[in-house]
Amino acid sequence: MDLKILSWNLRGLGQDEKIIAVRNEIRRNNVTICSIQKSKKEIVDDSLIRSLWGNIGCNYLHVPSAGASGGIIVMWNDGVVHMEDFLIGDFSLTIKFRNLSDNFEWFFTSVYGAFDYNDYSQYWQELNDIRILFNYPWVLGGDFNATLSHLNRNCIGGCSISRNFFTSFVSRHEVIDLPLSGGKFTWTNSQKPPILVRLDRFLVSDDGSPVALLLFSQD
Repeated sequence: MDLKILSWNLRGLGQDEKIIAVRNEIRRNNVTICSIQKSKKEIVDDSLIRSLWGNIGCNYLHVPSAGASGGIIVMWNDGVVHMEDFLIGDFSLTIKFRNLSDNFEWFFTSVYGAFDYNDYSQYWQELNDIRILFNYPWVLGGDFNATLSHLNRNCIGGCSISRNFFTSFVSRHEVIDLPLSGGKFTWTNSQKPPILVRLDRFLVSDDGSPVALLLFSQD
C-alpha cells in the first residue's frame, strides 16, 4: 500500500497563506498523513483542521504550543489509516496506525526536538522510550534540532553533544536516514553569509514500514 506523508516545519501557522500552502500540498500530492511542527498554536480545533485539510475527511491530534513556542499537529485520512493508539510527549507525538486495506500496523512519530542543552537528555530518552513502547515498523519525521554529521552544516560549528545523542539513537535502533532530494540543507539563519543546516529529516525502521513516498517542505 502506498502512503504519502508530508512533514512541514511552518514556524508558525498564523498566516492565511501558510494554511493555503498546506492545503494545496495535501491536495496536489494526495497526502495520507500531514505532520506540522512549530505550529505556535495553543488551541487546535475542527475549524482549523478543516481549513488545512480542505474537507472533514480526516482525523487529528495535536501537542499545544507553549505560548508562541513549539506545537505539533498530525492529521490523517481516516478512510485510509485508523488510529489504534497514541502517545503525547514533550517533544513528540506518536500514533500507532492500522492500514484499513490490509490491517498492517505501524507507528509514526512527529518530532520537534529540544534546542536547549538542559533538555537534551530528556528529549533523546523520550524517543528511546517510544521504541520500547511501540515495537512495530516505525517512521519518524520532523525537526530534530540536531545534525547527524558535520556534513549537515555548510560551516564548522553546531552542538557536538546533541549530535552524539542523535548518532547513538540512530545506531541503537537501526533506523535509516532517508536522503533529501532538491538540496542538502533545511534551515538557514538568513544572514549574509548564511549558515545552512540540515535539521529536518525522515527516519524509517528496516522492517517493512509502509511508506512509498515521503514529502518534506520547510518555510
